[in-house]
Amino acid sequence: MLPEYGYTRIASYKPLVVHQRVPPADANAVLLQELLAAQKRKFDEFKQTFTQYRGTGDPPKHLKGFLAQITITTNNMDIYAKAFPNSLTGAALDWHMKLPANSIDSYACTSDAFIAKYTTSITNKQDKKALVDLQQRPRESLKDFHERY
Repeated sequence: MLPEYGYTRIASYKPLVVHQRVPPADANAVLLQELLAAQKRKFDEFKQTFTQYRGTGDPPKHLKGFLAQITITTNNMDIYAKAFPNSLTGAALDWHMKLPANSIDSYACTSDAFIAKYTTSITNKQDKKALVDLQQRPRESLKDFHERY
């Protein structure tokens, strides 16, 4: 006997998929989601190929490498600032995470703070003759000589 309203349950029933035309506003949202997903895939590829800075090495060289890699993905400077922490690891990442909230608002601020923090790691290439000729000046303290060296 059938139920009062005439419906029966079919064991192998699969719901009918109805394709609806997406209204333009929703189409823009879908397109935006697809673009964001594509951007995320590119960013994930970027993270996998980039050498991370650990707090040692030449900071300007790291910044040049970072820019060379990220400009393949985007030319948006806001994304540069947000992506930069992904290029850090270890002590360098710890330093960046301890920066005061809202102290970094652009890539320029990020790179300036990074260079200021790791300025002692900058490698200065001097030729051998300049190093051999380097001498402590008269009345120059050892500390000043060391800083100049």
